[in-house]
Amino acid sequence: MQEFLNFLSEIFLGIRRLDIDAKISESKAEFRRAKTLADKRNLPSAIVAAEKILKSWYPSQSIIERIVYQIYAGDLLTQVETQWQRWGTQLKSAVDLTQQANAMLAKQTGIIPQRTALNGALKIYQDSYAKNEDYRVKQAIDRCQNLLYWEEQYQSLISQANILASQHNLKQAIATYQKAGQLFLTEEVEAAITKLSARLQEEEIFEQQWRQAYQLASEGQLQEAITCLQGALAEFDRADGRDFLEELRNAGRAIDHFNHGLNAEKRGEFFPALSSYQQAHRLLPNIGECAIRRASVALKLHKWDEVITTLTGVIGDQAAYLRGLAYANQKNWVQANQEWHAISAPNVQEQRVILGELFQRDKLEQMQRIEQLVETENLEEAKALTTEFNERFKANPIVLGNLADHIQPRLEATVWQSHNWQQIAVEAEKTWRERRDMVGLHNWAIATYYQAKNDPNHLVDLIMALPSAIANIHQDVAVQNLPWLEGTAVDLKALASDIQKMLADSLDAIKNHNLNDYLRLQDIYRREMVALNLMGNPPTSGVKIENLWLTPGCCSRGNFLVNLAAIPNRILQALYTDWGLAVAACIEGDIARAIQIKPARTSATASDRFGQQFVFYHEGCYYLQQKQWRQAVSPLQQATTEIKTNPKWQQEIDRLCQQQRRAITQDKEHLDFGQFWYDLLGSQPSRTYLAEYKAEQVREKLVAEKITESKALQELEAIKQIDAANPVVNDLIERIEFTQEGEKIDKLLKQNKLEEAVQQAKKSRHPRIRRVVAELFLKIFLEGFRSRDFNLDDMAKLGNWAYELCPNDSDVQEIYELSQKFNKVHDLMKWNNFDQAVRYAKYSNCDPLKNYLADFFILKLINGLETRQIPFDVIRQLARWAYELCPNRPEYQKIYQDLGIWHF
Repeated sequence: MQEFLNFLSEIFLGIRRLDIDAKISESKAEFRRAKTLADKRNLPSAIVAAEKILKSWYPSQSIIERIVYQIYAGDLLTQVETQWQRWGTQLKSAVDLTQQANAMLAKQTGIIPQRTALNGALKIYQDSYAKNEDYRVKQAIDRCQNLLYWEEQYQSLISQANILASQHNLKQAIATYQKAGQLFLTEEVEAAITKLSARLQEEEIFEQQWRQAYQLASEGQLQEAITCLQGALAEFDRADGRDFLEELRNAGRAIDHFNHGLNAEKRGEFFPALSSYQQAHRLLPNIGECAIRRASVALKLHKWDEVITTLTGVIGDQAAYLRGLAYANQKNWVQANQEWHAISAPNVQEQRVILGELFQRDKLEQMQRIEQLVETENLEEAKALTTEFNERFKANPIVLGNLADHIQPRLEATVWQSHNWQQIAVEAEKTWRERRDMVGLHNWAIATYYQAKNDPNHLVDLIMALPSAIANIHQDVAVQNLPWLEGTAVDLKALASDIQKMLADSLDAIKNHNLNDYLRLQDIYRREMVALNLMGNPPTSGVKIENLWLTPGCCSRGNFLVNLAAIPNRILQALYTDWGLAVAACIEGDIARAIQIKPARTSATASDRFGQQFVFYHEGCYYLQQKQWRQAVSPLQQATTEIKTNPKWQQEIDRLCQQQRRAITQDKEHLDFGQFWYDLLGSQPSRTYLAEYKAEQVREKLVAEKITESKALQELEAIKQIDAANPVVNDLIERIEFTQEGEKIDKLLKQNKLEEAVQQAKKSRHPRIRRVVAELFLKIFLEGFRSRDFNLDDMAKLGNWAYELCPNDSDVQEIYELSQKFNKVHDLMKWNNFDQAVRYAKYSNCDPLKNYLADFFILKLINGLETRQIPFDVIRQLARWAYELCPNRPEYQKIYQDLGIWHF
């Protein structure tokens, strides 16, 4: 059977088995390439490659050929055909989806396509592109996304403009409508602009009257100002005008209330006076005199808190004196003394002496009261009074010792014995904040552990307390008493790892109960773990309070004031700010979550700003990875300060931008993206990219004759400011300059101004210009030599000019040497030294010169015979010179014979 197949192969196909094997190997390689193309979703190219394989095996309809090929390559061809059909089906599906999306958009006949239609078409285009990466579909996707963005912007602007128009802010409304019209110039926009523009004069009149009313009010003529503004609003009702009118009316009412208060106070009617002053102060809160009168009456009515509240922020001795009286009546001696300290009036200084005596008496009475409460076991009241004492009289060693040695231990013991873990946790945290020591932190961590164990809703307390306990575990002498140890020797690193695992397990336990709570706690937990990792083990950096290292959660829970700038690691600094949760998410690579949980407010401190820019940098990179560069613009621009100081960030952005540019298909988008990239980094890749596309834009305008060559050069020189060494830009500049110089030289040549053309070419900085002109002169020289149309002087000049332009060119050098000989002959003949000229040419060993000069003599001879204007003896002399130079030229033998000089 095999012999028969071989026989068929050789007889019917005319090939050897080795040829078939080679063909199979080649087809397999082509098939692998086709599958690679298909994997890259380039289905048309994959299908063409598969068809090429099939056609190469079935070139004719020969049955015998098909049998042999099927036997040798059947499996391969079956695979190719199967894939070819599958790819064809996928391509048809992609094409059908594209046509479906096209049809959906074709129904949108308005200026602004409907958002639902755009979203629907975008989804279908994306499904089509997922099957086959057709650049036209990618362009359609980009257009849909742009239209959706523009439509959203348009609707936002229209909404703003409508609000402004309803408030009769016509100029602002028109400007906003015009911005919307730049996106979509609809009939609605045009009608609105036309309608509002017709009323602009009314707004101008209103604003003039408003300014007049403001001037009247400034001069104290409130009623006249109100009347003026009322008239203006009657003609042109604007919201801010109504607000101003209400302010004027409030001022009038406030003045009336203040006058009523004065009159009532003079009559000794303090309650009505206070009420009037309160109303006046509410209407004019920034008037100091109103606040002083109100506080003075409140003081007479023993309303101490109202005196203090009313005078908050009011400066001056009078306000300070009244506040001091209110504090003194509240027995807040320290604050009263501070208020009166800056007042130099003698009577006030005397009152300060009395204040000191009252202070000491009150302090002694409070201390005695605390002792009595402790003796009678009223510990809670004793602790509260101790706290109040420390606030009013500053810390006293005796009182503090009493609290630490007697009150607090007995209270804590009572609480821990109750096993009420919620209460224990609250008290433990309170004690920790007061003491700020390892014992307090340890106890708080233990309490939150049991609290969270009994009630998972308090897991956040454990996440706040435990990481700081882990950070300080190396100095916790009580770690042997942790409830999850069973008396084994303590390995601090292993213990810290076990505690972290326990905390992670506690968090995982609630994952399936409330996803939102889990995610919120996971954010906090992640921040704490990232902070622990950056702090070191044992910690060497971070926030330190009373010799204890605090993680961000514990620090924020205690609301401690810290100097984050002292932390060397700026990322660790940022974890302690409001941006900490998002920063930790970025560090762990969960950028989508970081974007979701980042704060909305503007950052204030340097640590805040770094955290904000750290998150914005990662957000921008995330969008670049998704090939959504427009969304990356805002966050990366907000992170510019840090990006410019961080080379690694710049390298990463450059890398991602290089990937993004390959996903862009439209030249306009290339320019927009390039400008953004360049503005952001100014890196060499961004410079090259932007400069090349700007240069291409100039080239297209030049080709379309939208700009002149001079204008194009101006624009290209501006582009060189972006990338001075860009080869594309420089090549285009060189080509334009070459064209301009070429046109100038061509004009001179056409005007037969050859010497000027040479000088112009010599001044060119483009070697090609000089080479082209030199080649032109060589061509003219050779043509002149062939046709004998030029005299010797012309031939010499042509050679000289070519040499001036390209002295190092071998062809030019050869012609130049010949032209020099022509020039020598010309100089001799110019002075009638014809014999010497002939002798020079004869012995020059330069046949072209001898032939050219002989032809010159013969042509003169023939012309003399024809015109009969040259004497016969001159004609014979011309013939002798020609004969001397070229005695054997066949075409001249008859002339020599006729003139009888062949024997010369």
